[in-house]
Amino acid sequence: MVGYLVRLRLRLAWRNLTTSTGRIIASAVALLYALGLLGGLGAGAVALGADGAALARGPILTLAMAAVTLAWPFLALFGAGADPLDPTRFALTPRRGRELVPGLLVAGLLGPGAIIVGVLGALVAVAWRSEPLPLLMGVLQLVPGVVLCALMVRLTVTGLGAVLGRRRVRETLGVLLLLGILGAGVLLQAIPDEVMRHLSDPRPPAWLVTAAQAARWTPFGWCWSLPWDAQQGAWAPLAVHLVASLALIAVLARCWTGLVERALVNPGTRSVEAVRIRGSRLDALLPGGPMGALMGRELRYWRRDSRRVAQLLGIVAVPVVMLVPALTEGRTELLLGAPFLCAVMTATVSAWGLSHDGSALWILALAQVSAGRERAARVAVVALLTGPLLAANLVVTLALSPGLDVPGLLGMTVGPWLVALGTGTWVDSMWQQSLPPPAAGLSVRSTGSSVEGLVGSLLSMAVPVIGALPPIVLFALASMGARGLGWAGLAVGLLLGALACWGGIRLAGRRLERTWPEILVRVAERTA
Repeated sequence: MVGYLVRLRLRLAWRNLTTSTGRIIASAVALLYALGLLGGLGAGAVALGADGAALARGPILTLAMAAVTLAWPFLALFGAGADPLDPTRFALTPRRGRELVPGLLVAGLLGPGAIIVGVLGALVAVAWRSEPLPLLMGVLQLVPGVVLCALMVRLTVTGLGAVLGRRRVRETLGVLLLLGILGAGVLLQAIPDEVMRHLSDPRPPAWLVTAAQAARWTPFGWCWSLPWDAQQGAWAPLAVHLVASLALIAVLARCWTGLVERALVNPGTRSVEAVRIRGSRLDALLPGGPMGALMGRELRYWRRDSRRVAQLLGIVAVPVVMLVPALTEGRTELLLGAPFLCAVMTATVSAWGLSHDGSALWILALAQVSAGRERAARVAVVALLTGPLLAANLVVTLALSPGLDVPGLLGMTVGPWLVALGTGTWVDSMWQQSLPPPAAGLSVRSTGSSVEGLVGSLLSMAVPVIGALPPIVLFALASMGARGLGWAGLAVGLLLGALACWGGIRLAGRRLERTWPEILVRVAERTA
């Protein structure tokens, strides 16, 4: 049974990667990114293995791996909508839960999550290479550490299977996860600088030691503290952590076996949730007629579709991540990049509206609504959603750098923002992707993986960057002393932005009028 489930897992993974050219390209890009990240982590492990980091090595590695173990089940929920090892899929097979559990566990160890944890554990062993006994403990902890993470993932996904069947629950978890990733991204920029500042000091920072000491006595740090215990000669804590880790694995395995047996007997069903359509106070603020109706429809979609919420969170995340080194390291040049990136990324928000609508587009196609008016309504809604984010970035930038030329800064941000709105709506009419439905939740597959999606995303962001070059040049000249050129940059940016936005709406509307049937076919491919 174990061999069968392992072969099944490998076959499903291979078919998932090779179903289309877009997935192959996306997988290759992800592999290159992973190799680059692995190189960076490997360099960090080598640096931690130096003699100067001997005292900081244990706290850093223990705390980092405990954090990974704690976060791993929550990361698994991100893609829990399509679990190839869901025990309910085996409900009709003549197998008991105890027969399936070993195979499911081994097959789960072949997944990307377990492989990533295994690589991180191997890097931990590399960091302990200069000390024989801690190195031995670092190698010994690999198997229980990976198994522990795999069991926690399986237990979480299986135990919450019925709850995750509800769309609202998955969407809420996805949004919370993205917010957690945003916070983690901010911390990952601030912590390494603080740690590297103390690596040359034989005494690690007090906060790091305190946090690591607390983590080593939690279930998430029992296993990963073995090398640190060996380095300190703390044999009693080492024995306690080892026994506690093995006992925890046994308890989790028993609990998971019970959940699998229950899932085989009572697989359950996912009910369709009823949706009440109610008016909102915002409707009273919208214009009357078809334009207001189209804007109201689009706003409701943005409020209910978690995939679109994820796009807005992406616009928030990138500037925030750039502001952290600007504040902590004094790199004020990054302050200019935050609002500019916010403006450029607006194009990706408006670029895939038709793809997100999916098969529901037939309503627009049969309603005989002017395509130009439909495009204008979508652009207006995206402007309402992203405009406050851009304004907040500008306010923060000006507050932290009061000496900047305000008109020039507005020209190099508001102008590209308008260009992004027009470019995004045009790209939306030119290329469409086959995306999972909203019921799939915030999965990594919800962003699409087609070649058209890649080309469209790159083009939608490249055009605003090109359109921003004249206002950027004028802003640079104004910053050098020619203050009058800042107003010229504002005028040029607004003019180019207005023309690009108007032209994008016009061109997109004309194309939609000609190609509605073809677009309906492309966005509905996922239902075939």
